[in-house]
Amino acid sequence: MSNQRYTPEFKDEAARQIVDRGYSVADVSERLGVSAHSLYKWVKAIKPDKTEEQAANQGNFDLPPYKELASGTVAAGAYEPGQYRALPGH
Repeated sequence: MSNQRYTPEFKDEAARQIVDRGYSVADVSERLGVSAHSLYKWVKAIKPDKTEEQAANQGNFDLPPYKELASGTVAAGAYEPGQYRALPGH
């Protein structure tokens, strides 16, 4: 086990090679001489967590007004795919 220290810039660039440029963790690990474990941690640090993403998007859908749902104008479960979309910016 190495006590090698890497600069934040190095970590960010290594992680971006995986996230933005599509290189595999194994390729970057071998090329840079960094453990795959370290790379996974660095990637996790720059990618938003799925649970945070889901929480941010929860409840941001364009649904029909309550009156339509309550009156039966819109039958429960009767909708076309893609009918309800996420609102812009959410």
